[in-house]
Amino acid sequence: CIAGVCQCARSFEGEFCDQPISSKVQMKYATEISFVYGILSTMKSNSSKLVYSKNVDFMSQKAQLFLLNTCENIMSQTEYDIDVRKDYPCWISAFRDYVVDEQKMDFPVSRSLYPALLGSFMNWYPTQRTFDESTSYTKDIGTAETDYRGRINWVALTFRCNVDKNNGAQTLLPTQKEWLKVFQQFNAANPKSVGEGRMISDAFTKMDTEIGIIYSTITSFAVSNLICLVCVIVFTGDLVVSVFTMLSIILIVITLMGFLFAVM
Repeated sequence: CIAGVCQCARSFEGEFCDQPISSKVQMKYATEISFVYGILSTMKSNSSKLVYSKNVDFMSQKAQLFLLNTCENIMSQTEYDIDVRKDYPCWISAFRDYVVDEQKMDFPVSRSLYPALLGSFMNWYPTQRTFDESTSYTKDIGTAETDYRGRINWVALTFRCNVDKNNGAQTLLPTQKEWLKVFQQFNAANPKSVGEGRMISDAFTKMDTEIGIIYSTITSFAVSNLICLVCVIVFTGDLVVSVFTMLSIILIVITLMGFLFAVM
């Protein structure tokens, strides 16, 4: 304590300095997860155009409150080990704070004022941030017209967890499973004005691809060696020679893998 002001040791926090501080991943490397609402499909008649739901109404008070409650409940929950970053609020929380604190208005906002407030918020928010990766929420809202006017086609609640998105698949897999549980719990009974949601993440897509490549490679290697062993047995009629042949092939492949992954 200095001059009556006490501070915890560098690695601890909390009222009694008994909570270890977990190291934070740089925001640009944090794994990003989005709960997207309003999009039915990404394919229609072999085209790449998005197909939007016609039944959603994101300007309704019910939809605004649902999105806000979902965001804040996920940010504050302790049941699942998702390690969500509280220093990156989703857009609906930041929008609520802007309406209440900056505009001195009530939330949820009325339908008539929604487009103007949303547009001014999108222009105002980047000026309040100091890191480039989170300077706007432009990728979290899609409207039918420019400057955030017209019908809101889709919205996304984007979260970032304190897990490096460049980690390997085995590290990201437990994180994906926890986030899937969270998504299923908080999207079990969505109001009609919001519609069905879906969870997307570039990091999880890369993880699924990596796992698929690893498992398909292992399976192909095992099947090809089995076929080779059978062929050698059939043509030589000698089990011992066949086993030594397979052992030689396996050692060659292991050497090649070592050269590729360790040397190269």
